[in-house]
Amino acid sequence: MLSATPALVSWIEFGFDPRWGQRVYSNIRLLDVKTGKLTRLTHRARYTTVALSPDNSRLIVVDNTTTYQTRLVMLDRQTGRVLKTLANPDGAFYQHPRWQADNRTVVVVWLKNGQKTIQRIDTQTGEATDVLPRSNDNLSHPQAVGPYVLYNSPRSGIDNIYAVDTRSGQAFQVTSRPLAAYHAAVSPSGQALAFDDFAATGSRIVTTPFVPNSWTAVAAVPANGGATPPVRFFGKLPQQDPGAAAGRAVLRDSTPSVAYPARRFSRLGHAFNPYSWGQCWGVPGKT
Repeated sequence: MLSATPALVSWIEFGFDPRWGQRVYSNIRLLDVKTGKLTRLTHRARYTTVALSPDNSRLIVVDNTTTYQTRLVMLDRQTGRVLKTLANPDGAFYQHPRWQADNRTVVVVWLKNGQKTIQRIDTQTGEATDVLPRSNDNLSHPQAVGPYVLYNSPRSGIDNIYAVDTRSGQAFQVTSRPLAAYHAAVSPSGQALAFDDFAATGSRIVTTPFVPNSWTAVAAVPANGGATPPVRFFGKLPQQDPGAAAGRAVLRDSTPSVAYPARRFSRLGHAFNPYSWGQCWGVPGKT
């Protein structure tokens, strides 16, 4: 996921440990649009997403630690130095952070226990506010524009762009593309909306006027674990398919009729594994 301002573009780039092939890193790259200079800002980091602040002074990143913790970290854009680590009291998984125009607040997808929402987080105080009910709606890629937060959602059965008014909590459907629409971006003038339109021939960038008054209001997704009924466009086709009955019979036959007892694993008895030892021979740097 790219993050860009008129002066800079940032993204995450994977790297590998020269000795341990399974150890990977994800570092920040910066491109100066005017000069074309490309910079690697971090080394041996584990950042999965990065976003530039509108004034180009700071970065917000999602840091995934070696202990499987996820946290939001604010970095200095010029040095990569950690300025602040934001608290994550819920132990949630964060995705797709983006700055608001005030250079202080970020919007981010919050995920825990199969529930998602979009949070606004004050990077100075750490105060977090949900802007949508926590539900099983597969939200992604929030983008703050004035009082609205645009985001992706498949709630109608087709991925499209939606918005929520943070003042009232009212949600709106912004696009209604026949296959899919993703990744909203509003022009600096606030007059145009660009998005990734998916078609049979691939993806393309489409622009349309940014007119909130033309959006369609939609009901809130049920909160507190409420599941929205899936849109099953395929209907009864699986039952009508001639091979469906045979497939179900195979699946039934594959169900084991014997209950295998659980036994304690013996580490000593499995200390020597010829297969794994054999894989090491002939591999440079391994013994």
